[in-house]
Amino acid sequence: MTIVVAGFDVSGKSLNIHLNGRDGTASNVADGFRRIARILRDGGAENVVMEAMGRVHRALLQSLHDRGFAVCVVKPRQSRDFASASGQLT
Repeated sequence: MTIVVAGFDVSGKSLNIHLNGRDGTASNVADGFRRIARILRDGGAENVVMEAMGRVHRALLQSLHDRGFAVCVVKPRQSRDFASASGQLT
């Protein structure tokens, strides 16, 4: 069984998503949240990972949770340390 995980880069104005080797962008407002949910469902994503960005990520987090997605919020420093330990630049 393959588990599909999507990753996000969240900023005040935009949401960048990486899913199944593809990248996409949506606005960080309700219309963007609906677009992201469609992308996730169409891509078969079951789990979502995003960095904690103060308050900026909270609305997306709540929206995805309300739509039934499992969301994991990680600290930016920890994700950078993990990437470094895995030999990745980012």
